[in-house]
Amino acid sequence: MAKTIVGLYNSYDEANRVRDALVNAGVDRADISVLAANSDERYSEYVDRTLTEDDYDAYRTTNAADDSSAVEGAVAGGLIGGVGAALLAILVPGLGTLAASGWLVAGLVGLAGGAIAGGLLGALVDAGINEEDAVVYSEGVRRGYVLVSVRADDANAQNVATLMNQHGALNVDQRADYWRSEGWDDNYDADAAVYSRDEIERERTGYTNYMSTLEEGGDVAIPVIEEELRVGKRKVETGGVRVETKVTDTPVEEDVTLTEEKVRVKRKAVDRPVDAADLDTFEEGVVEIRTSAEEVVVDKQARVVEEVSISKDVEQRTETVRDSVRRTDVDVVEDVAKRTVATDWDVDRYGYDLVRDNRFAGREWNDVEADVRRDWEGRYGGGDTLWDDVKDSVHHAWVSAKNAL
Repeated sequence: MAKTIVGLYNSYDEANRVRDALVNAGVDRADISVLAANSDERYSEYVDRTLTEDDYDAYRTTNAADDSSAVEGAVAGGLIGGVGAALLAILVPGLGTLAASGWLVAGLVGLAGGAIAGGLLGALVDAGINEEDAVVYSEGVRRGYVLVSVRADDANAQNVATLMNQHGALNVDQRADYWRSEGWDDNYDADAAVYSRDEIERERTGYTNYMSTLEEGGDVAIPVIEEELRVGKRKVETGGVRVETKVTDTPVEEDVTLTEEKVRVKRKAVDRPVDAADLDTFEEGVVEIRTSAEEVVVDKQARVVEEVSISKDVEQRTETVRDSVRRTDVDVVEDVAKRTVATDWDVDRYGYDLVRDNRFAGREWNDVEADVRRDWEGRYGGGDTLWDDVKDSVHHAWVSAKNAL
């Protein structure tokens, strides 16, 4: 069964040297991939070709129906960017321009039916790296380290790992511990900026100081961060009542009796002798009779017929606020200076050596595991490298060594 062995290196020159060593040891160059962030063009002198969107589109169209092995073979054969060992400049989400060569290029440009949106993290997971480790390696590339990934079968996996360790593969667990001491939260942020040259230099110097402090028995400050829940209140509008007034006209009718005077003049023929009273009026004069009439007089008077009162009641209520707060928990174990730390190489070597150990030779794993655990903890103190963390790797190396005999 094929395995993917990965390692981080400080520089592209170191990565080139380990690639040459692997090729000299018989590893197919097509099974070796080297990649590094190149957003500031620090590795541009090594780049053989910059891929364009036309390259991506043309290749995806041409190879839409190809299986993954055909696609990778085409990469190695030079259908895109030259020979398989050529270093290509590729635009990858989250890392910007990436300098990459080898079989992992197919996963990065989406040639094998995938999508470039997966980025480096997605390509590593697709290559068989568990997501937790892929996060660390992706973060390492973002911080300026160079990633070397090799495909190997079970029989050669240990030799590949040994060569990579001998040529300076970094201890990613220690690097991750340092990053955590600086506030890293074990997540790969695809939107975070790639480290500049100055930031890379500070990263290297900070790690060196961190390890020196540990080795000299000094203090390393691990910030314990705890969130506090602060609850306040603010006034917000929740509604209300608006009262508007307007004047309307309403027709009103009322009957009024009016009095009007009129003068009527009536003449009638009379034939009688004049008497004294008649003689008194027998002279010039004027008789005037005036008339009058009533007319309607309208007067309006405003009166208050109703009052509308507006008021508001204030009520208080208690509301329970529920949320979660985070804090940094630090587990303190025995003094680091008193422990022996096992590297990945130590773990694999230990598993292989078990087969040749007379105490365990010729026995089945279920029979020897308890004894092996005691031997391991006696050698490494049960400290930084706990048995439960390494037993699967030791078992795998033990099985591989038995099968090779």
